[in-house]
Amino acid sequence: MRATLALCYADPSRVPPQRVEEALAEATRRARLDHDGDAMLLSLRSLMTAYLRPMSWPLWRLAEHVRAPTLLVYGLQDRLVDPRSAARAAKAIPHSRLVVVPDSGHVTQMEHPELVAREVRRLLARPAGGADQQLAPG
Repeated sequence: MRATLALCYADPSRVPPQRVEEALAEATRRARLDHDGDAMLLSLRSLMTAYLRPMSWPLWRLAEHVRAPTLLVYGLQDRLVDPRSAARAAKAIPHSRLVVVPDSGHVTQMEHPELVAREVRRLLARPAGGADQQLAPG
């Protein structure tokens, strides 16, 4: 579990001990489920298909059809999703707002919950049809 948290967080020392305990309890609970192995295998296959056969799931072409205002939050130290894809995502998704957090990994909402909450409130307060913005947090 600690290895998984280290993969997801830019700084694993930020993970509160209570969160580690909760993650261990959840992993233990899931391991007891009959379908745990199948679910993990199917998820992995789906991800690999998206990466190895991109035309079978054309992410960027699908993203162009998103019409809802969208908040994109990227951690610059993300080890699971290449943060270099942030600009491409912002360009592909109309009406998107990009926030790049330098000292964050894959779970910015957990590493920086106040920042993410502020950005979500900002998105929700934006008038319909408001100008698109691409900013880093201030």
